[in-house]
Amino acid sequence: MKKIILMPFLVLALQACSDDPAIQRIKGGTFNDCQEATIGQLVDNFFASPSWALIAADDGRTYVNLTGGMTLYEEPVNALVQFTAPLTDEAAFEINAFELNEIPQNAIMIAGLVTAMCDEY
Repeated sequence: MKKIILMPFLVLALQACSDDPAIQRIKGGTFNDCQEATIGQLVDNFFASPSWALIAADDGRTYVNLTGGMTLYEEPVNALVQFTAPLTDEAAFEINAFELNEIPQNAIMIAGLVTAMCDEY
């Protein structure tokens, strides 16, 4: 969770099914502060209708976008969580960006999201 960069106008979406190896690596991974469940399990438990996509951005990097519904202050919102895409099983990944209703969120909100996902599991 070191940087938050949103490039919505630079991102060229490449729709991919959730069977993509990079998506599977993230789904099977864990957050450092919540290793009792995989990210996939946390997502399935926390988000309404989660959807995963692999995207290639104009910066030459590959990202994994997670979209789904969630509740914030008792109101439904659309969420986007963008992960850096791991290239190998051993490669680290992080949350690159987080948006609620297309509004970029800061590092505090990212930490809050991870905490809420873990607490609800």
